Amino acid sequence: MKRFRQATLAVLGAAALCAVVSVPAVAEVNLPELTTETGLKATSGKAIFEASVIEQITCKSSAGEVAATSKRAGTFKTTFKECTSVLGKCTSSGEGAGELLVLGEYHLVRLKSGEAGVWYVLNGTPAKFECGSDKLELKGGFLSKVTPVEAKTVKFEVELKKKSAKVEAITEFENNNGAKVKAEGIKASVNGGSFGAASLESSEDKLTFSREDEIIKAK
Repeated sequence: MKRFRQATLAVLGAAALCAVVSVPAVAEVNLPELTTETGLKATSGKAIFEASVIEQITCKSSAGEVAATSKRAGTFKTTFKECTSVLGKCTSSGEGAGELLVLGEYHLVRLKSGEAGVWYVLNGTPAKFECGSDKLELKGGFLSKVTPVEAKTVKFEVELKKKSAKVEAITEFENNNGAKVKAEGIKASVNGGSFGAASLESSEDKLTFSREDEIIKAK
């Protein structure tokens, strides 16, 4: 009986090992990247911040500097200009009237095969500014689509849209296994209150390089 149990256990162990070995590995997918690590300029036209906890903030334009730390990531510093709400001009401390300063990191990500995006993540310390007598803070991040891919250019177009006042149009990207990853959205707080979901939409967004570059491995 003892020998029978040992034999049975040996067979079961071998079967389990075969089952483990036979599980197919998850195929990795390409992740988009630039061909060089270089700085660039970021600009946009009209931008709108919106959330249930704050009045809509409209900025006429933005301009910023982007510094690469790798072919897929870097830092950004953007100043939104001529920003107003129903409460008056909105201004970050130390900036000119109507200017909002936003700092953080960017990551070039895969949205799906053949599509690349830029995930902007605000620094750990929320962006702070005032609109009239209200003190506001922003944290989190937002996803955009960038084009073209697999083509050399000095100017990339960025599409940043919202689905509603609290939801961005793009909320997910794919990791290196092709699995969907939920990106943390942008959140807003007013006068020290709790953070609520928010959105950012802008037009005429562009990333301009000093020389030609290309987003590769997008498929």
